[in-house]
Amino acid sequence: MEKVGCKLLSLYYTMGKYDWVAIVEGPNIEAAMKGLFMFGIGGTNRTETLVGITGEEAVKLIGELP
Repeated sequence: MEKVGCKLLSLYYTMGKYDWVAIVEGPNIEAAMKGLFMFGIGGTNRTETLVGITGEEAVKLIGELP
């Protein structure tokens, strides 16, 4: 993943709807998508992408609202 600009922060094996959850960090959405494509290269994975921000980032965005 580092070759495409992403970093795998953690990987959790789960029970339920999803077999695992990967926490990935990248400089932008394009790099994150490249990282996800690497996970799916075998063709047997389905992904659901969630973009997360910290509480501090959310407060900053809210402060910028008109």
